[in-house]
This record gives sequence, C-alpha cells and structure tokens, in this order.
Amino acid sequence: MDHTERSLPPGQIAVLRSQSPGLKWFAKSPVGKAPQAMDISGAVKTETVFSANDIGALPAAEMISDFHYASCGTLRGLRWGGYAFDDLWARLIEPRTRPEDRARFVVVHGSDGYRASFRLDDLLDGKAFLATSLDGEALDGERGGPWRLIVPALYGHKSVKAVCRVELCRDLAGYRPMGARFLDHPRARVALEERARWVPGVILRFPLRALSRPVRRMAGGLSRLRQI
Repeated sequence: MDHTERSLPPGQIAVLRSQSPGLKWFAKSPVGKAPQAMDISGAVKTETVFSANDIGALPAAEMISDFHYASCGTLRGLRWGGYAFDDLWARLIEPRTRPEDRARFVVVHGSDGYRASFRLDDLLDGKAFLATSLDGEALDGERGGPWRLIVPALYGHKSVKAVCRVELCRDLAGYRPMGARFLDHPRARVALEERARWVPGVILRFPLRALSRPVRRMAGGLSRLRQI
C-alpha cells in the first residue's frame, strides 16, 4: 500500500527524519516493557486477548506513507511493515469478540499509559496500519514496538505506540484525553487541519511551528528562499 501524497497537506512542512518535530505534550519516554498480548474489551460480547502468535498469523503487509505532526512537520515516505488494521478487525476482532452494533468509537491504549480515541470508521477505511517494523527494521521500544498504530490521514499524536489494548465504545462521553484537552481533536484529520478543538487549525499553524524547533528552522529557510 502506498499512501504517500504528491503534495503536502495544508500547513505542513517537510522535515528530516533525524529531527524530532513533535510537541512536548505528546512526547513519551521509551516503553519499558513491550506488550506480549493485545486485549480487546469494551462494547463487545466477548472480551478477548490476542497473543503475538494470533496477530502474527495475519497476512503480512507493507505501507508507505507520510507521517504528519500537528506542529506542521511532515516525515515523507516512511516504509512500515506489519498488518492492515482491516485484517486485524475482519479476521480477529469482529469474529472473536462480536462487537456491539452501537460500538462506533475506539480507544487505543499503549503500554506506556498513552491513549488516543478514534471513530471506528476512521480505522476501517483501508489505510490504518498495525506496524511492526520501519524501513525493514523491527520497531524497538522507543519507536513503539511490537505493535504501533499508524493512521496516515490523522496527525501523528494518534499513532499509539506499543498497543496493548483496543477498547470499543458506544460513545466517548467518559473519555479523558491525554494532555491539554483543546489539543486533542476528536478526529485530527490532516487534510482538514483538525489540530485542536474549538480553534481553526489554520490559526494554530504559526504558534505550533514556533514550539517545534525543527519546523521553525525549516519554515525560516523557506521564508528566506521566497525572498531571493
């Protein structure tokens, strides 16, 4: 699967892979202990635990995609190995747990305590990916191994590392986001600049860029180029 884009989405600036353009609110320490299994719970008829062997039996896949930070930085053409989330859903979650008809949302939990919420249809659009490797190298704890959720259409803070639990929900009434609530948009779609709640994403471009040194540096370079 190749989900790279010919041109960058609105407000994004390409940065080098050696840089770290994310925001401090979403930065996490390396995962101490990699999860050995994945719990499926919540609005399902049968809560289930999938082992590494269960997940490893899924059809192997590869996805090439850009990775977009809400701070306006974009890493281009990352090559992920792993499994399509569609396959995880169709081959394991749906038949073994029998989700309730009213389950329309998902909260994905990482073993480091991080979590992110999603609309179920955003994970079942054929683009979400459960990554186990990056550029041919297995994901270590710092990069979110053994299973990292990658959703190219959403900002990077939705990319949960070391996934250990998938919780299906009827709604998100009781969900508590990580960090500042206004920075946790319910969907966080890059194409629509859904960087935060209540505030249009285009307004947040410059203050968020200012908080990210690599993006600020690249933006400054682009400004100088325009002046030449």
